[in-house]
Amino acid sequence: IVCKDQPMALMTSYNRLNGIYTADNKELIQGILREEWGYEGLVMSDWDGADRRPYEEAISAGNNMIMPGGKHVYTYLQKALKENKVSLDDVKASAVYALRLISNAKTSEDFWKENAL
Repeated sequence: IVCKDQPMALMTSYNRLNGIYTADNKELIQGILREEWGYEGLVMSDWDGADRRPYEEAISAGNNMIMPGGKHVYTYLQKALKENKVSLDDVKASAVYALRLISNAKTSEDFWKENAL
């Protein structure tokens, strides 16, 4: 389904896969999801699914959006960038995925026009 339908966004889960939280699992996100399956959409953490560890692990693994976000994530990310714990390229890549999702999203008006009974 992911390969064929290319959903706009996918969410990583709270659990671990092979001992690594899915939000931090680069092999899962970059290797399988992006490279093997060709997924082009946004990847987000489950609600607070990346809060138990440093955010740079999730970001460098390919998570494009840390949910629910907030000032603490922004502040942490600024500090991590200054300390070179996360790369600016990873942050820019995440921004591209987020902007692509926004630009491809339909307004609710368009949705209802297309799906009216």
